[in-house]
Amino acid sequence: MIRVSVLFVILPVSIFAIEPIELIDCPTTGLLESGGYEISIRMQPNGGLLAGLSIGFLNRMLFGFYYGGTDIIGRGMPETNPQVGFKARVRLLDEDAYTPAFAVGFNSQGYEEYDEGEERYRIKSKGFYGVVGKNYSILGRLGLYGGINYSLERKDEDNLTIFVGVDKTINPELVLSGDFDFALNDDKKDGKFGEGNGYLNLGIKWIFAERLSLEFDFKNLTGNGVDDNGNGKVSRIFKICFVDYL
Repeated sequence: MIRVSVLFVILPVSIFAIEPIELIDCPTTGLLESGGYEISIRMQPNGGLLAGLSIGFLNRMLFGFYYGGTDIIGRGMPETNPQVGFKARVRLLDEDAYTPAFAVGFNSQGYEEYDEGEERYRIKSKGFYGVVGKNYSILGRLGLYGGINYSLERKDEDNLTIFVGVDKTINPELVLSGDFDFALNDDKKDGKFGEGNGYLNLGIKWIFAERLSLEFDFKNLTGNGVDDNGNGKVSRIFKICFVDYL
């Protein structure tokens, strides 16, 4: 009886090997197992909340949705996003000992507040993208990622851009991550959004039993863009993610 009860506790945990779906703002080649799902809540500046749902299909595809807004927490009148965000990803090439994984996808969800005049989020959505990723065993797992994307938020600027990222396990529960978006589609020096510095983000994630994670991130450490006082704007966000299997 004791042996059976131990297996009942251990087996559900062991079957959930979670790959990172995103780092901080940039996508990876990671997917959910078929029938797996992830529920996320992202707490952003200006009282912002962004809820997301991602679902895995056939161990090769992922689909998801986002919805949220600003001033959800606070005293101001809440402003919801103009539309539901959508994402999809297909991994065309699995990683092996010599070659990286390769995936293509689409994500219409940008981050932080939405500017109706410019028809964009402060941090533009990735839009259509391709990304490669490779993992190495170096005192734990080290993941390296890089990609190219074309955002549909292009009223102010209309360019392809590139991004890179990295994540590193410290132990089975702690993961450090970082990504950098060169923001070639957001470098017009207009004193409003990107000013040509790109967006550098760093974060730490605490994983509970491979299902629930808490993440704290520092965003825009390059001080790209300006706030109302003309100062570079670094932001902090907090994310909660829960992964399970249908």
